[in-house]
Amino acid sequence: MLGPLIDRRLASLSNAIREYQVNGYKITPNLMASRQANRVMMDSIRQFLADMQEQERLMVKSRDGNLAGFYTTTSLVTVVSLIIALITIVYSVYVYNRENKAKETAITNARNYGQQLEERVKELDRVNLELQELKSMEKFVATGRIARTIAHEVRNPLTNISLASEQIKEITGNQEEAEVLLDMIGRNVNRINQLVSDLLNSTRFAQLEFDDVYINELLDEAIGFASDRIELKEVKVTKDYARDLCQIHVDKEKIKIAFLNIIVNAIEAMETGRGLLELRTRKVGNKCQVEIRDNGIGMNEETQARLFEPYFTAKKKEMVWGLPTRRTSSLITRVILKFAVSRGWVPHLSLR
Repeated sequence: MLGPLIDRRLASLSNAIREYQVNGYKITPNLMASRQANRVMMDSIRQFLADMQEQERLMVKSRDGNLAGFYTTTSLVTVVSLIIALITIVYSVYVYNRENKAKETAITNARNYGQQLEERVKELDRVNLELQELKSMEKFVATGRIARTIAHEVRNPLTNISLASEQIKEITGNQEEAEVLLDMIGRNVNRINQLVSDLLNSTRFAQLEFDDVYINELLDEAIGFASDRIELKEVKVTKDYARDLCQIHVDKEKIKIAFLNIIVNAIEAMETGRGLLELRTRKVGNKCQVEIRDNGIGMNEETQARLFEPYFTAKKKEMVWGLPTRRTSSLITRVILKFAVSRGWVPHLSLR
C-alpha cells in the first residue's frame, strides 16, 4: 500500500518539475493545484507511516510479552531441570555410598568368614593330628603289651635253655666238641635275649632328663664316641661351629645318641679314605641349627620309599626297629616338648 503512494508522489513531483521547467521556471495555477494534492498525498503517507509505526509498536510489545513469557518459562524449566539434576546427583551419591558400604561390609564379612574358616581348618587339622597321636599311642600301648607278653613267653624257655646248657657243660667237662656246641647255644641264647630286650626298649616310654647344654659340646662328644670308626674309615672331619653360644634345654644323652647315630650312618655310607664329614652349627633367633653333611652314596629311591618302614635297613646282617617305632616311643615326650615350647619355657631345636 505504501509503495503505490510513494510511486504516485514521485510521479506527481516529476510532472510538477517538468511543468515548472516548461513554463520557464514559473509557478502556474496548475503547479499550485498539484502542490495541494501532493500535500494531501504526503499527509496520507505520513498517516500511513504513523499507522505502520503504531502497528509495529504493538507488534513489538506483543512479541516482548511473548518473549518475556518464553524467557520465564525457559527459566522455570531451567530451574526445574537443575533441581532435578541436583536431586539425581544426590540420590546417585547416596545409592553409591550405600552400595559401597554394603560392598565393604560384604568384603569384610567374607574376609572374616575366610579367617574363621582357616582357623576352623587349622583347629580341625590340630584335632586330627591329636587323634592320630592318640591312635598311635593306643597302638603303641597295645604293641607294648604284646611285646611284654612275647618277651615273658620267650625268656622263660631261654632261661631254661641257658641253665640246661650250663649243666650239660658241667656234666660233659672239657669235651671240645660239646663245648663248641654249648658255646654256640649260649651265643644264640644271648642274641635272642638281646633282641627281646631291644623289642621291650622300643615299646617303652622314654624318660627325659632335661639340662642346659651347649650344642657344640654335644657334637664334639658324639664325634668322640665315633672316633674309632672315623680313624678306621679314614674320614676327614671339618667343623664350622657358631661363635655365639648356642645353649639348649634337652635330654643330653638322648640328643647325643641321636647325633651319634647320624654320624655313624654317614661314616658307614662313605668310602674308606675318601670320606668327608662336615658339621655346622648356627644360631637363628632362639633356635639352634645343626647341619651334618657327608659325601657318601646316599639313598636310592627304594630306600627313600621304605625309610619309615619298621625293621627295614639297607645294611647287611643287621636288624633294626625302624623310624616309626622310635618316633612312637617318644610320642609323649614330643607332646610335652611341644607344649613347653609353645609356652616359651624352652628354646627350639631343629635338625637339618
